[in-house]
Amino acid sequence: MLLTTPLGGLAAGLLVERIGLAATLLGIGALYFLTTLSPLVFPAWREMDAKPAPAGPAGPSEGISRTEPSTPAPAPGP
Repeated sequence: MLLTTPLGGLAAGLLVERIGLAATLLGIGALYFLTTLSPLVFPAWREMDAKPAPAGPAGPSEGISRTEPSTPAPAPGP
């Protein structure tokens, strides 16, 4: 992901040359604005605050997560 970081600067420079500084800033600002509104559009964001489904009568499933520390695995033999 970080390898593509310089491409943003190159794209911004190209946009400034082609359409001007003011238009580039307005365009990038509009993209940022739309990005910040994405939680209103995509339902996955709305589900983040939903309470988890209650566990069945047997309780939570075993092996999913534990609060106590796990025991280390034995070292391989010779």
